[in-house]
Amino acid sequence: MAYTDTVPGPDAPGDALRRIRRLSAVLRAATLLIGLALLAGLIAGAADPGIVEGALSAGQAPATAGLPFDAVKHAGILCVWALRVAVLLSVLWAVAALLACYRDGEIFSSRTAALVRRIGLRLLLLSLTLLVTTPLVSVILTYDAAAGERMLAITLDSTMLVGALAGGVMVLIGWVMRVGAALAEDNAAIV
Repeated sequence: MAYTDTVPGPDAPGDALRRIRRLSAVLRAATLLIGLALLAGLIAGAADPGIVEGALSAGQAPATAGLPFDAVKHAGILCVWALRVAVLLSVLWAVAALLACYRDGEIFSSRTAALVRRIGLRLLLLSLTLLVTTPLVSVILTYDAAAGERMLAITLDSTMLVGALAGGVMVLIGWVMRVGAALAEDNAAIV
């Protein structure tokens, strides 16, 4: 049996485009639902300080566990979360726009290239936001601790690093797609 007999051949272009469009529509709907869930979580946290305190308790350092959680801390943490959610929503919005292009059959164009680049830049911004806001959380949680017990916890974890790397790769892919789309448009004009 020849190798080509055991491996399925490539999809017919029409079949592949239909599947891309269908999957893009499903993923776009999921992206929008995730955005709504993030907003709902932020609203719930604003309405009930217990939700915020409970969400923080899982990741708190032992030094902050015994400190009271007051209205100032609640407001401060909500501001940090709102910033994170806003940046994350901007990423999701760009992803939804790209998936809408794919759903509509616009696969390789200057518009999709710009959206891929935009997603990459926003992922870089998200990594930077996490890097900056994580120390803010530690300051907010310990501002009322006794002298010598206040904390400034600076964290650089794999989520931030992978997010920054993914963002950089997306910017590069967007750039390559933009150059490729420009070449394709030039070739189409010549023919």
